Amino acid sequence: MGYATNDARPDHFTSFLQPRARVIISKDTPIDDIVLALTEHGCKDLTAELDHTSHSAHPVISGGYGNITRGAMRSGTAVAIKSLRVPIGPDEEQNKIPKRAARELYTWSRCSHRNVLPLLGLVVFHNQIRMLSLWMPNGDLPGYLKKNAFVDRYVMCQQVCDGMDYLHGVPMVHGDMKGTNVLVSDEGVPVITDFGNAVFQYGELQFTQTMKLNGFTPRWTSPELLIEDTICQSQEADVYALGMTILEVITGDVPYAEHKNEMKLLFAIGSQKLLPNRPEMHIPNTLRGDALWLLLRRCWNKKPEKRPKAYEVVEIMRQISEGNYGQVTSNRNCVIA
Repeated sequence: MGYATNDARPDHFTSFLQPRARVIISKDTPIDDIVLALTEHGCKDLTAELDHTSHSAHPVISGGYGNITRGAMRSGTAVAIKSLRVPIGPDEEQNKIPKRAARELYTWSRCSHRNVLPLLGLVVFHNQIRMLSLWMPNGDLPGYLKKNAFVDRYVMCQQVCDGMDYLHGVPMVHGDMKGTNVLVSDEGVPVITDFGNAVFQYGELQFTQTMKLNGFTPRWTSPELLIEDTICQSQEADVYALGMTILEVITGDVPYAEHKNEMKLLFAIGSQKLLPNRPEMHIPNTLRGDALWLLLRRCWNKKPEKRPKAYEVVEIMRQISEGNYGQVTSNRNCVIA
């Protein structure tokens, strides 16, 4: 898996970059050894603290590559339990599940920010490594907005951008930014989740190369990832997806909602460089609307190196939220109008 970054500023966590002996986890590493390596590198093993009788029999959320069930700790705290789905097929693919779970756990455990869902730890359940986080009764951001029409969507977007800026400063690539990968806390704060495609380059714990990622969601995926033979997650691609997520939050609908055929849409985005039409009902021809639309168009630039960095997007969204609709210049001399 490749890794790329367009952000040259100092990282937030220089302590992670100090050279130490690195442990390498592969598909052949026994589960007990994986758990030991994870706990030695900061992940908590909460197996003994989970109330195993509370585990829901069926997934509450079932995605393409993982399931979320609801459970509780012995203390009574409600938790979400994420497990990767064991694929039907060759044993070779099935044997990679513990390594993939460990990679996601380790990457996620490196994060600590108000707009990133905290990882509580890991549990081993039915001989499978699973991930624990607090249960979020408000659900994902798109669903929350449908039930709470008067929420300030610009402020929500700004906070999501804050979370992405933090991840890029780690430095990390999220790899699957979209509305359903943002949950909403009890306090109404959006938090980024799902690190199955994330890339953290400088960790002490290393993993053998994974040729197949968890897949892309074309409506949010940058064209270069759809058409290039070599998969290379990048912060530039994250910014493209962040722009699509902002559009999703503002409009209340997925990007390209008028396109129903996913395969045709994938081709149009990848080969024809299709971009969304301006939704004038939600982003009108006003100073505020023009400033936002210009920002989104910059995020979707066909040339990845021309896209703004996450910290620029944060600053611009902050200025727009505060009513500065004209020439918005951050302290990094980023001009959008």
